[in-house]
Amino acid sequence: MPELVHLQPAWSHARSRMFRRCRREYFLHYHAAAGGFRSDAPPETRLIYQQKQLSGLRLWLTQLLRQAVYRTLYRYPDDRPEPAGRLTAELWRLYHRDRRALLLENWRDDPAGSPNLPEFYYDCQSPEQLFQEAQALLETGLAAFQACARFHRLWDLTLFHLMPLEQWQRFYLGAVELYLTAAFAYQRHGQLYFWEIQLPGAAEIQRRDLAALHKFYAFGRRHLSPDKVTTFFYQPGASRAEVLPDADLNCSELRLLIDAEAAQFLSAFRSIRSPEELPETPEHCPGCRFRGYCRQTPHG
Repeated sequence: MPELVHLQPAWSHARSRMFRRCRREYFLHYHAAAGGFRSDAPPETRLIYQQKQLSGLRLWLTQLLRQAVYRTLYRYPDDRPEPAGRLTAELWRLYHRDRRALLLENWRDDPAGSPNLPEFYYDCQSPEQLFQEAQALLETGLAAFQACARFHRLWDLTLFHLMPLEQWQRFYLGAVELYLTAAFAYQRHGQLYFWEIQLPGAAEIQRRDLAALHKFYAFGRRHLSPDKVTTFFYQPGASRAEVLPDADLNCSELRLLIDAEAAQFLSAFRSIRSPEELPETPEHCPGCRFRGYCRQTPHG
């Protein structure tokens, strides 16, 4: 098993949820999978990395919609007479690209760059059923997104206003390394706006904390005061985007939580060198992406 990596304080919502849910899963995801993308990685490490990259169906489709919006905005900055048509074409292009990659099992040679779903990996749903469900969900989500009033306002933006964001933004809050993501962001009239496209059923506290993280990011990286930052939340299938009032956010409470949990993430695994040293969480195992690995190893 490789040595622990990222031995510096780090925090994200995904880390926090996973740590509370199952510490063995956390160790596998953030430590044991390190270097598994390399072709010369040990077989065990490569197996763990492959399972780390598994993405649920709804998360995959949400990511496709985010990518399609982002690419449409940046690919056609001066040619936007048909925003709905451009977005539709881009979304289905990305879907068929990933569909081919899934059927060809490209993840076996390129687990970092190719999509993979638990339904395929664990053979628990036929490809025909899976893609029928995927297409129906995409059609519903796309129609609702295009019916959202704020969707049409996006096409009034120019590249001068848009901020190119990578999939993950890394920044620091004191000594803690933080990660956040957004579909895209734009700055206009001194205001910074983030768009989050989320899965249905996202917890309210998660949305509040994401909005607070955007304010931390804007202050630390863009030197903007918190009142200059707004986050729009959109869920595929909804008819409008939501904004959380600043009064609902508790940035100071989140800051305390980040410092406390980041230190806990480090201290919990300092002496751990193998996932077998950590207990499983039986109620979580049936849906865990690492269930294939854990079935082959002793319980903690």
